[in-house]
Amino acid sequence: MTVCRLRIYLTCNPSNKTMQKAINYLALALIATGSVSAAAITWDAPVVTTTASDIITEGTLHFSSNSAGPTDQTINGVTFAADGGGPLGSNASGNYYTRGSGVNTTGDIGLDTLLDSHSYQGGGGVSFDVVGLTIGQTYQIQLLAVGDTRGCCSSREQRFSGDGVEFSDFITRLDPSSVVGTFVADAATQNIVVDGSNDPGISGYQVRSVNLVGTSLDITSIEANDNDTISLTWTSNPGGVYTIETNTGLGTFWEGVQDEILAAGAGEVFTTFTFPNPPPVALKRFFRIVEE
Repeated sequence: MTVCRLRIYLTCNPSNKTMQKAINYLALALIATGSVSAAAITWDAPVVTTTASDIITEGTLHFSSNSAGPTDQTINGVTFAADGGGPLGSNASGNYYTRGSGVNTTGDIGLDTLLDSHSYQGGGGVSFDVVGLTIGQTYQIQLLAVGDTRGCCSSREQRFSGDGVEFSDFITRLDPSSVVGTFVADAATQNIVVDGSNDPGISGYQVRSVNLVGTSLDITSIEANDNDTISLTWTSNPGGVYTIETNTGLGTFWEGVQDEILAAGAGEVFTTFTFPNPPPVALKRFFRIVEE
């Protein structure tokens, strides 16, 4: 990718699903190196008393972890890979859920076994990274909180975040609880914060790539080509139709660059369009992409 001094601004009008972003080529080049991201994650309400049927299966499995567990466990058709080292600072493998205080079960031996072990951070919060992501792809992460029914520890809480600002609700250890979050990767690595005042942790998690219709529009690449053309790549929905518009000053007339741009084929989550650098030459130029 060519690094250019020209800044390209992308703006939006939320009323017609246009996309807003201000990106310069240098910033995009840095993103492309795979730096750690703190993208915001939109969290669903936690599922208290999680059962096997609550394990999500949409899309394609990207990564899974039976955190601190020594064996693979398959739950609702999803295999949580053995991760004895765990993603956090400390690990506890045993029977903390099923035999912590009485005989406890979710009704699924795989889920019970996963909940019996957990990875945690003594004291306060910690984080771990999800790696190998595709920039612009939508992902869902499902975290299964620590299952621990012991009298000493069952009231301890944890919550989760992608950016340290937007958090899931707190969930306790006593009930086998889980939470799902959705985010669009803006780097190859996504940081996950595990927060709590007393040994927050997880018993397992999975990350799935999904193609959710109606997700937000997001430009993932801007390239200034040697032949004086510009290539824009953005996340798109199957069957979507898009228009690229430009001007040299916000608040002025938007000029169409190209309309009736069809989204890429079935199964694709990105659309790329290349066009001549619009005249006249300007120190700054604004673009917007409109989903029709």
